Amino acid sequence: MRPLPLAFALSLLASAAACAAPEKDADRAARYAVELERKPLAAEAPDQRQWLLHWVNDTPDYTVTVCDVLTEGQKVGSPYSAELLAQQLFGNVAYQIAHPSGLKDEITLQMAGIESALRTYQALIAHDPTAHVAYLDTLLEKQRAGALNAFMRPIIVQRCMNRPDDSTNT
Repeated sequence: MRPLPLAFALSLLASAAACAAPEKDADRAARYAVELERKPLAAEAPDQRQWLLHWVNDTPDYTVTVCDVLTEGQKVGSPYSAELLAQQLFGNVAYQIAHPSGLKDEITLQMAGIESALRTYQALIAHDPTAHVAYLDTLLEKQRAGALNAFMRPIIVQRCMNRPDDSTNT
């Protein structure tokens, strides 16, 4: 067999790369959700959040029930409350994308969002140690102890289930 000339081989590789499928919106959403967990204050984070919020609102493929389970009646919340609530939504939909045929009960979906928000919170307090919130620190302690799901279950049931429909199409 005769070896292919280098230029021809490189042109084949370039053609294959050019024909690669563009990133699907759902894949982009899942990627942004993970990036925002790791680097919630990155320069591109506001644009990623804005894109995700529009996509979550516009896509008919996923549904997220938006409910606040991260404040527990606190008068003073995190200076990053908006980012954490948004991340809860993004984590929920990222779980649905990653598990298309998986269990989609409300507890599982809300826990995916909470876990995502807690990863984001950890990144935020690593960057800004003054951003600690006692309740979120308690949730991190419960998470480390393996008790977060049991602790959050009744809160999710009370705040997210058996309510008038307030879902966001995602």
